[in-house]
Amino acid sequence: MKMKTAKTADGKRFCAVFNIGLDILDEISFATDERVQGVQILQKDGSFTSCDFEKTEEGIIVKTPACTLLPVVLLLDIEE
Repeated sequence: MKMKTAKTADGKRFCAVFNIGLDILDEISFATDERVQGVQILQKDGSFTSCDFEKTEEGIIVKTPACTLLPVVLLLDIEE
């Protein structure tokens, strides 16, 4: 998995995730030391909708699949 992130002007974390493996990932997990309060995912029509996620000791698990070479774009709501 490959990920690029940036901080938006309104304090959210923009994440683009690319599955560069051969297998579909059932969920996306990654480490972060930021306090994630919510996750939104980019839809095909250009809108963002809420996405289920789980907090872990190391970071979060986003409950959405990642197909090979298809980007998943996420917005993370970060607690300040």
